[in-house]
Amino acid sequence: MKAYQNALKAAGNPFFQVMTIPNADHILSIAKTGSIKELQEKLRTGQITFAPECTAMLREWLTKLAPYLSSRNKAR
Repeated sequence: MKAYQNALKAAGNPFFQVMTIPNADHILSIAKTGSIKELQEKLRTGQITFAPECTAMLREWLTKLAPYLSSRNKAR
């Protein structure tokens, strides 16, 4: 995770969060293993449930980001 943080900092991105969310996979859904087989089964059946921790984290991050995006849109 440190490598991701360093890369985002080096790129000049001030708005990022890098974190591990237990029991969530790469599409932010609840997962037992996080394996590609598990993901394929979820996609096949449509049984995708977003992990509550992920939605809370996204809400907080977007709330912090909103003023920055708003000021950029006004400058255009």
